[in-house]
Amino acid sequence: MRLYYMTSHEIATKYVLPERRMKLSLFDELNDPFELQPYSLDDKVLRRIGRVLRSHFTTTSKGLLCFSDNWRSPVMWAHYANKHKGVCLGFDVSDDGLDPLVGPVVYNPQRLQFVLDQERELFGIDEEFIRALLYTKSHEWAYDASGAHWLI
Repeated sequence: MRLYYMTSHEIATKYVLPERRMKLSLFDELNDPFELQPYSLDDKVLRRIGRVLRSHFTTTSKGLLCFSDNWRSPVMWAHYANKHKGVCLGFDVSDDGLDPLVGPVVYNPQRLQFVLDQERELFGIDEEFIRALLYTKSHEWAYDASGAHWLI
C-alpha cells in the first residue's frame, strides 16, 4: 500500500530526502491531550494501569509517524503541509510485513469498554488491548486525518 507523509518543503529538503529520516512525534507532544486514553476508566485498577501504560509510552522516547492513505485531503494539506505550501511524499509499505507496527487509526464515538479479568494473565491486557490503546482516537479528531495510519 502507498502511504503519504505531508510536511513543509524545508523539512523535506533538509532532513527527509537527504538524510532519509523523519521526526518521531512523541506521545506527550501530540495535539490531543487524551492520546493513549481510549478506554473508559471507571474501574480504579484500570485507571492505574492506564497511567502506567501512558507513562511507559511517554517517558521511553516512544512515538509515532503519522501517514495518510489519501493525499488529496485539503485538511491534511492545511494542517501538515505548511498550509498547502509544503510537500507530500509517498511511501510504499508492505501490506503484510510491518504489522503490527503500522495500522489505521480508528475513530470511536465512545470510549472503549474493558473489563479486567483476574483469571487471565495481566488481567487480560493483551496485544489487542495495547493495539486499541495506540490506534484509537475520539471520533471528533476524524476531520483532521483522512485515512490516517500510524507507524509506532
